[in-house]
Amino acid sequence: MSKVLVITSSPRSEAVSTYLAAEFANMLKTDDIEFLDVSQIDFPIYDEKLLQKFENLNSLSTQESEFYDDIMNQFIEADRLVFAFPNWNLICPPSIVSFMLCACRTGVTFKYSETGESIGLLEGKKALIILSCGGKYVENETFFGVSWLRGALALNGITDVSEVVADLIEVRRDEQEEIKQEALEKLEEIAKTFLD
Repeated sequence: MSKVLVITSSPRSEAVSTYLAAEFANMLKTDDIEFLDVSQIDFPIYDEKLLQKFENLNSLSTQESEFYDDIMNQFIEADRLVFAFPNWNLICPPSIVSFMLCACRTGVTFKYSETGESIGLLEGKKALIILSCGGKYVENETFFGVSWLRGALALNGITDVSEVVADLIEVRRDEQEEIKQEALEKLEEIAKTFLD
């Protein structure tokens, strides 16, 4: 049985990305699902003081250490990851970036070879990116949030990544239900094999 972690990141209660993630979770027909709304987490700012602590993990307080370990362990323990987020000015919400910064750890989720190449240690996992866009989404063109997240997942060895986009939400406000339905149909196809 595959454990699924659904990570949402929109602070809006009626967010399309959050709605699609919840519907996808229902399609999976499994009880082994955990939901994490990272927009509700007060992530620390990565300032010089925090970076110095990361150079010596023993200098983290017990509370800090538990916080980072909890995020990392949720990431590691999930067999399947779902990231649902809106496109905000060509990037994902900062809470997604903060989650990944906390989740990735050298020597645990990835390591470096003798020549400096990164080697992912979390192979065998699958991920799904659910993206909502107010305008037109053009794959591989300027939507840095998706390409960055794909790269961050690959750093850790997660390369089996699917993508479903609900775009033109702001441009075609009167067609939102149709846009959501098209995305749901694509999610239904992915759901058929996502847990395999």
